[in-house]
Amino acid sequence: MANADEGQHAAKDPEAERELRRANEEWARALAQRDAVALDGLIADDFLLAYPFEGDDKGQFIADVLSGEVRVESLQPHSASFLVSGATGLVFGSETARWHYRDRNLSGAYRFLRVYSRQEGKWRIVALHLCAPTHH
Repeated sequence: MANADEGQHAAKDPEAERELRRANEEWARALAQRDAVALDGLIADDFLLAYPFEGDDKGQFIADVLSGEVRVESLQPHSASFLVSGATGLVFGSETARWHYRDRNLSGAYRFLRVYSRQEGKWRIVALHLCAPTHH
């Protein structure tokens, strides 16, 4: 007989969710301040990044932030939903970002999905996807 909990969301873990929220806030701060130590601790070794840095891995992304190839001036969140399921944390929502990639100003409103994994007792980003809304 099927377990009654199957198909239901994982039980709430308020402490894990609080830690995920803190890690997510730290991500925005570390990017804006080009904090290599914090970024190294926040980004998983097997990190993947989608749009617009096709194929950037952890080392390349941090190098781009430190060199100014990726320059994040601010991330202003509008909405964010947090979901913790076991050792996986998802943060999805919308934000206005003021940032540049190489010579391109990519500032504007974005939808995002950040996938975190609990590794060695810390939330680390394993995947980041950005989506710029289409304007008509």
